Amino acid sequence: MVAPAVSRLDITNSTGAAVGSGVMFRDDGYLVTDAHLLRSPSAVQVMLADGRSLPGTVVGSDPWTAVAVVKVDLTQAPVATFGSATGLQIGQTAIAVGAPEAASGGPSVTVGVVSALGQHADSLEGVSLGDMIETDAAAANGSSGGALCDSNGVLIGLVTTVVQPDGANLAVAAPIDVVRSAAEDIIATGSARHPWLGVEGADGDGGARVTKVVGGSPAAQAGLSNEDVIAAVDGTKVMSMSALRVTLRGHHAGDTIALVVSRAGQDLTMTATLGERTPS
Repeated sequence: MVAPAVSRLDITNSTGAAVGSGVMFRDDGYLVTDAHLLRSPSAVQVMLADGRSLPGTVVGSDPWTAVAVVKVDLTQAPVATFGSATGLQIGQTAIAVGAPEAASGGPSVTVGVVSALGQHADSLEGVSLGDMIETDAAAANGSSGGALCDSNGVLIGLVTTVVQPDGANLAVAAPIDVVRSAAEDIIATGSARHPWLGVEGADGDGGARVTKVVGGSPAAQAGLSNEDVIAAVDGTKVMSMSALRVTLRGHHAGDTIALVVSRAGQDLTMTATLGERTPS
């Protein structure tokens, strides 16, 4: 179960205090959490699942993926088992695990299903977040930055706070593929890099149907054309444009990827070297 890897974050900032959650990403004390929690923090205190409380240092955050990384002075920390969001199905079990409200309590746990995939939502800072996982596993107070797991306790997303439509109470999570990629970049360089293929499109028959190839992009250089259907990336099937975007976010700018493309009934293999997109 992921609970031993979920921590409570007590954050002091210019507007007061906030409480959230974090998930241990590496056993040397790196946690991932919701970037919204860490707007100009002056202090971060991390309460581990075993009750220990340690000061945390913000390594970096990326509002474009809603991912932030916090470091505590710790070795051999219990880490979550990271899965993938690429094979998620609507209706499958989703379990949201957040930090305890107080030192004497256990983690908050709510159970539901994946209710939508590839959703767009606005962060509280006004950034448009794409390809989010929506679930009816209601997020408890303080669970922002916590874990969204499948029925086996494998991490599939990171719970994120977003602007709610009128009358709605949606729980959304960043796909764990995106979280992993952003966190690795933040730990290595202090900021996240955003891989870019250069296509726009829609869901197609058995893949992601390309409706636009950006001139001069990695996709154009690879030979992709309008109406091509991208069916797989590096041997991983992609069944929709949303799944393609999530799969690409599991890579880094500069990576060379193999694409299986269906064109006029024929399967083609292409290679593309991903560029870097500057969010705007």
